[in-house]
Amino acid sequence: MKKLALSLVAVTGLFLAFGHTLRASNAADFGAAPKSMFAEGDEEEPVEEPEEEVPGAGTIEACGDAPGGDPSVEIKKGGTAPGNIKVTSVTINGVTIPPSQYTVNDQNTTSPEVVFHNPTPGAPAKGAKVCVYGTTKDGDKEHEGKLDW
Repeated sequence: MKKLALSLVAVTGLFLAFGHTLRASNAADFGAAPKSMFAEGDEEEPVEEPEEEVPGAGTIEACGDAPGGDPSVEIKKGGTAPGNIKVTSVTINGVTIPPSQYTVNDQNTTSPEVVFHNPTPGAPAKGAKVCVYGTTKDGDKEHEGKLDW
């Protein structure tokens, strides 16, 4: 019995002495830094992965408030034309609208039009924040578009 008790005491002592090393190495194995490496209150910042660059492709984001009652909106870009715009998604008040609930007229042109289906979702309510996202054929990576109701 004394040998067992001594063994448990020895194992417990080793764990207390080296346990923080084991926890740190396990955290590193999973890509996390051990908490003891940061001062209290510091937080680890996420590492951003670089966006994959597609030669000749850009993006456009056009947001605005709906006037109410108009089920269609045209996407335009002020200044130089961004190249052909392909609408990829639409949100109303931050909620992504399924593509089955709208039609894109003149897709892959410099000013496509999104027409919301009636009755669902129908014309966005007055003041609703509508955002249309898409890709462009030119090399300018980020276009800020506007919505023309």
